[in-house]
Amino acid sequence: MFCKNNIAYVLADVVPRDFDSGENGIVGTNTSMIAAVKALRLFLDYLETQPFPGEYSIKPFDLNRIGLLGLSNGAGIGTLLMSVDSRIQAGVLMGGSGNLPHTLAYSSDRQVDAFRSAQMERLKLKTSDEFEKLMRHNISVSPAQMAPLIDKSKVFQIIIEPDFSVPTADQIELWEGLGRPEHAVVEGSHTGAIVNAVYMNSILLREFLEKK
Repeated sequence: MFCKNNIAYVLADVVPRDFDSGENGIVGTNTSMIAAVKALRLFLDYLETQPFPGEYSIKPFDLNRIGLLGLSNGAGIGTLLMSVDSRIQAGVLMGGSGNLPHTLAYSSDRQVDAFRSAQMERLKLKTSDEFEKLMRHNISVSPAQMAPLIDKSKVFQIIIEPDFSVPTADQIELWEGLGRPEHAVVEGSHTGAIVNAVYMNSILLREFLEKK
């Protein structure tokens, strides 16, 4: 759908999916997201410097029409990227959290649950509330914190309901932080709903991209 509207796009999903269960895991949750944003910005810098030799007499896409597709954790990374890089003109954020400490404390996602259990055992924490407080103390830069810096007209958000991997309430918190941009609500499980949203012929999403 991006390409049909002559928008090149980056996929904001460059963070390793395996959580570090050791002592670096807590801080690494935040630093890995920041590293992902830096990597994506370097990629955009790289594209701007390339002559694209060979069959292309001009760049094969318009660098003034760059979009972003962020899925789940990638939606959080995409939010951070859009808050600091004005080159992204259209962002589609799916199933992203506006409250990472709460999501990490209560998500039913298998990998998140394993990470949380390992950290709680290592640190001798007894409740999810204690774990949430620990994560809130260690996450210094969050999507919700940076969301107000983004022009909401550049964002289309897909909210999944019900969602137990990224609780729907956390997704709504991101939507609120972004200033209530255009959005659609998709039913189903976290992964299933994202797949459906990517391939669905969404009139709202198509209309959003056609305006860019």
